[in-house]
Amino acid sequence: MKSHSSLYPVILAGLLIPLFISCVKEVPKVVPAISIVTVSQITATTITSIEAITTDGGDAVINEGVCWSTNPNPTITDNKINNVASSSDFTTSITGLNPGTTYYVRAFAISSSGTSYSTQSTITTLAMAPVLTTVAVTNNTGTQATSGGIITSDGGAEVTARGVCWSTSQNPTTANSKTTNGTGIGTFASSITGLAANSIYYLRAYATNSSGTSYGNQLSLSTSAFADGSYVALQKATIGHGMDIVFMGDGYSVQDISSKKYENDIAQAYSNFFNIEPYKSYSAYFNVYMVYAISDASGISDLTTTVSTKFATKYTGTGNSTAMSVNLTTARTYASKAPLLDINNTVAIVIANSTRYGGTTYIHGGSSGLNTSICPLPTYYASFIIQHEAGGHGFGNLADEYVTDNTAIPLSQINELLSSQYYGTFMNVDTTGNLTRVLWNHFIGLPKYSYVNAYQGGDLYSLGVWRPEANSIMVNDVKYFNAPSRELIVKRIMKLAGITYSFTDFQAKDVMELTKAAILPMDKSLLLPPPVILK
Repeated sequence: MKSHSSLYPVILAGLLIPLFISCVKEVPKVVPAISIVTVSQITATTITSIEAITTDGGDAVINEGVCWSTNPNPTITDNKINNVASSSDFTTSITGLNPGTTYYVRAFAISSSGTSYSTQSTITTLAMAPVLTTVAVTNNTGTQATSGGIITSDGGAEVTARGVCWSTSQNPTTANSKTTNGTGIGTFASSITGLAANSIYYLRAYATNSSGTSYGNQLSLSTSAFADGSYVALQKATIGHGMDIVFMGDGYSVQDISSKKYENDIAQAYSNFFNIEPYKSYSAYFNVYMVYAISDASGISDLTTTVSTKFATKYTGTGNSTAMSVNLTTARTYASKAPLLDINNTVAIVIANSTRYGGTTYIHGGSSGLNTSICPLPTYYASFIIQHEAGGHGFGNLADEYVTDNTAIPLSQINELLSSQYYGTFMNVDTTGNLTRVLWNHFIGLPKYSYVNAYQGGDLYSLGVWRPEANSIMVNDVKYFNAPSRELIVKRIMKLAGITYSFTDFQAKDVMELTKAAILPMDKSLLLPPPVILK
């Protein structure tokens, strides 16, 4: 029996070990515990310091971070930032937020047991100054203009004031001259007034909220001595009722006017117009005005380039074509801004801001109306163009005397010519060379006018049309109107002046400037287009 008693302790231990093991309970795993300790360094678009503490709850943390939303109780399905799982403290930041906006922020931790969130923190980002741009300047009259702004963001706070500020110094602020144009975001217009002549202004749109005032991009604005559409009397008639000539420039920008180019070019054109007989001797019969017309850009359009100008003046042909066009309605509107006696007996001279050769005149045949001449300013031929177009066609109602067609004038063109002559235009050419019947027969045989005859070729045709003299500004580039053309111009001057015309008086005052009797060669490259007849 003694030999079996030694086995009892072993058997007892074997029975007790499983019982002991079964009595030890496993500690349960729970979701991690997490809390936000501090939130600091808040700006308009960022929260740059968020500190959080994570306790793993007995289970390894596999992800942790911060989630946020503009709605309460954000989850990881909203905006979030993940941090490397560390089961400890972490610091993170949020970027790309909107200014002046309230956000709800919670830290999160994820383990195999689930996701836990911290208590919610409510954070409002700081507001910032508004974001805006300045609208381009328009309607610049020299004393006022229009601009404005486009506010694309209020910076997170209500825009309580907006407008445009300006100064003669750069980077103007609301401490300078300004407009006040409502509140809120979006587009607004501003009327800038009280501008001084011949000045350069700088302007910026502005917008103000609780964070401060911000400004749009800076623009510049130049003013001229005179407003768009204003006029200056260059001379007043001292004899008779007076007849009106109006000079206007096209393709002249504000800068061209501020630099005096507009005035200087028109002054030269004015001088050229009266620097030929009979206008030189009869200048005292005229009222002459300059009307300011400010274009958006400098220069004149052609078939390949479009320039935004007041009268839409344009070269209408290719290559070396000299034909031009103009907006007659706008030209009439601006000419009428001068104190005219009768716009339908006025000549408007549009000086085109271009050195390209060309020119065209619109005249009224069979009806009264404003005759309009387009005259650019090529270096060597500016005076010829204005004397031919404005002096010859525009006021004198003269026909061209040059030839472009070496054939006889067709019957249809004869009828057109006779129709024009019925109304008193194109009287410097005739369809007969008979010296007893030609329109200028009263000059024939007078010693002073021995050079007046009947020369075949005129009104574009080489045969069937006659002109009074070999040379004239209406046939070649000479500074000279033939004698019958001078008379036609003087007759019109006398009629509009209210003075009875006398051929005797005309002869007494007439000046013959051309001394060469020979026919001067005609440079065909200088031929200007025939006038456009308006009916």
